[in-house]
Amino acid sequence: MKLFVIAIFLIQYASFADSENWDKNTATVGEPVVFKWEGKGELEVTIGHFYNEEEPDIPLGEVVEIKNQTQNSGEAKIVYFAAGEHKAPLQWIQNGKRVYPESIIKIESSLLGNETELLPESPPQLISSFRYWLLGFYILLVLGALYSLVWLYSKWERREKVIDANWAPIQTLDSLILKENHFFQFLNQESISFKALAFRYSELAKLKISKMLGNDLEARTDNEFLVFVFDRTKGRVEEFRELRLEWQELKYKDTDRYLDPIQAKLIVSKWSGVLFPEEPDYGIPKT
Repeated sequence: MKLFVIAIFLIQYASFADSENWDKNTATVGEPVVFKWEGKGELEVTIGHFYNEEEPDIPLGEVVEIKNQTQNSGEAKIVYFAAGEHKAPLQWIQNGKRVYPESIIKIESSLLGNETELLPESPPQLISSFRYWLLGFYILLVLGALYSLVWLYSKWERREKVIDANWAPIQTLDSLILKENHFFQFLNQESISFKALAFRYSELAKLKISKMLGNDLEARTDNEFLVFVFDRTKGRVEEFRELRLEWQELKYKDTDRYLDPIQAKLIVSKWSGVLFPEEPDYGIPKT
């Protein structure tokens, strides 16, 4: 009788004892494995990815499914992403304490180094002769287009710079020559205004000396112009002072008188002797 009672007790105890196991001892990375347990207590687990404490940003594996779960037993389908020896990522509450699995499964790399199926079953197809011809045609076409562009550009750079015939004489004819020609025509008139002579001659002198010295003197007043010329020549102060007063009186007084060509040329000769002492015949008639 005692032996019978003890046997029943051992059977009941064994039915409530903890147990856990894997469906296989080893597996490869990415291969699903099943972890079974009994008598563990209340399961605490979240389906989805789980992580290693040392690398919290990279998932170690994934709990895919929990099935056949009762109060103290169940199965978990798990996939590991890294090789090594691992425990199931589960935990239970038993008698107020947290319980963890002890069984270990070995996960091996799916690449063992002797795989032949990774090599191509057949060599890559060679490009057909037609495609070679087509590729060569495209290359020649591109090279021809580039050569044409370079040739057109070089021809455009070497082109003659054509100037409009209507504008060429105006661009090449010096403004000083035009003003001198107009002044000579003015001197050959029968009656010449003394006031106009002063204006025309001073304008011509400013332009001529501007060309000689490389300065723009046309916009300066008569006084500024004469001071500028005096500082750069060996003229006498009295001559420049007399010329300044004469121009001022002729230009800005209301009175005027008229000269014949001979008288006008004598006056111009005198003014030119002051402004152009070393080149008295510098395009301006003096006699």
